[in-house]
Amino acid sequence: MTDPARLRILAILADGEMDRQADLALFTLDGLGISGAGDPLAALVLCGAHRADRVMIAGRWTVEDGRPVGVGLARLRAEHGRAARRFLEETA
Repeated sequence: MTDPARLRILAILADGEMDRQADLALFTLDGLGISGAGDPLAALVLCGAHRADRVMIAGRWTVEDGRPVGVGLARLRAEHGRAARRFLEETA
């Protein structure tokens, strides 16, 4: 599990009002793709941070430890495999 102290927060806030909801994306900075960059924020932007460690949308965690919450990955892989096969068959 990722140590929360090692996470940097990127937040997009609606307009700063207390009753508004915010979406958050948290990224770890210990991956090889980001290593060696001096500025953590620049590293996230320039090194192509493509996998968030945690994501909150409308106050609800949708990604934890890099995995979607409430989604069966085996089922998702199976559905994706079927869709990919159909696409390949239709484009062949």
